[in-house]
Amino acid sequence: MNFDALKNSSVLLLGKPRAFSISEFEKQLRYHHIALVFASEAAEYSHNIGAVIEGGLLNPLEHDLLEQLYFENKIPIFRMDTVEQELSDRLNATTLLMSLKLTKDKERLHGFLTNSRIDDNVFIKLLKLYDFNA
Repeated sequence: MNFDALKNSSVLLLGKPRAFSISEFEKQLRYHHIALVFASEAAEYSHNIGAVIEGGLLNPLEHDLLEQLYFENKIPIFRMDTVEQELSDRLNATTLLMSLKLTKDKERLHGFLTNSRIDDNVFIKLLKLYDFNA
């Protein structure tokens, strides 16, 4: 997967991410200058979609759209696992830590701590931010 080729383009999300919450997934893509398009908006943005991300738990609309896109074979289709691993590998630990310290967003911190794709060194740094008394 050439992740850098997706920069300044839109990707169509079919299904749901597993390692990130949907809002965090969208934030991470936005950080890399990649816009996220959902299946309900696919018709409006069809000419601007650079790739498709195939997640888990597709609804019938997404399943039909994915089959059509596989059949047409015009847009590259990537598995969610591959994209999530790429995003995890490209996390800027310093920026993430500062953001979590400033916002004190416990849900977001918990999301990263439960993400199995996060590097061990980043995990240890995140763990230091966690408040075990709360």
